[in-house]
Amino acid sequence: MADDEQSRLGDAFPGADDDGADANRTPIDRRGRRWASATLWRRFALLALLVGLSGALAARSGFGAASATSTPLYPLLPTTTPAPTITPVPTGTPIPTATPIPTATPTLTAYAQPCLASQLQLSFVPKGGAAMGHAVAYFQFTNDGSAACSLRGFPTVRLLDAAGRLLPIKVVQTTQAYLWPAIPINTIELAPGGPAYFEAQVDTVPTSGQACLTAAKTLVSPPQSGPAFAGFVFSDNLGSCDGSLYVSPVVARVSDL
Repeated sequence: MADDEQSRLGDAFPGADDDGADANRTPIDRRGRRWASATLWRRFALLALLVGLSGALAARSGFGAASATSTPLYPLLPTTTPAPTITPVPTGTPIPTATPIPTATPTLTAYAQPCLASQLQLSFVPKGGAAMGHAVAYFQFTNDGSAACSLRGFPTVRLLDAAGRLLPIKVVQTTQAYLWPAIPINTIELAPGGPAYFEAQVDTVPTSGQACLTAAKTLVSPPQSGPAFAGFVFSDNLGSCDGSLYVSPVVARVSDL
């Protein structure tokens, strides 16, 4: 049984048996085996040639192994991201500063000290007027001192009867009345001997049966004299028929009234 198996192996693969078995064969057997062996190797060479020709034909027709220049299915991503270029800031460049907006500086005018009653004289101005039932009296302050002084605002006026009592007349300090236009309030500086003026207006026509009141004395205090009355007393016939007396602020010229 073992000899049959060995015989089949020797037929299928010449030279596969050992050298000792080959030594027992005849020359004719050996030539036949050599021819069979050579035929087998020729078949192997022919098969290899056919396989090579098949690969070459597949390569020429586009089949088989992929070409080295073939396009990949997915695009390749860059392996590195280039760093951004940073522009250097020049050194030594001064930062501009905002120019401040100039502000207007108010001009302050220095005036002389307020006039005291002891520095002043008060008198009537010979300029009167009456129109449409209204009468106006003009007054003048004169600086009787040796230094300049100033007046600003309204004088204080009080009307008294013969017994020295206040008459029931309402004194109204105003910049505008029936017989004068609007008069601005300014500071009036009086040099030694210099004047300042104001006016008083009354109604001379009785209304609704009301009797006219006439003052026996008039008290006048300069502006800024304080709550204590310090002024002038003089006799006149200044009165009112409607119960009101209108007083203007002081001005520098009588023509300003």
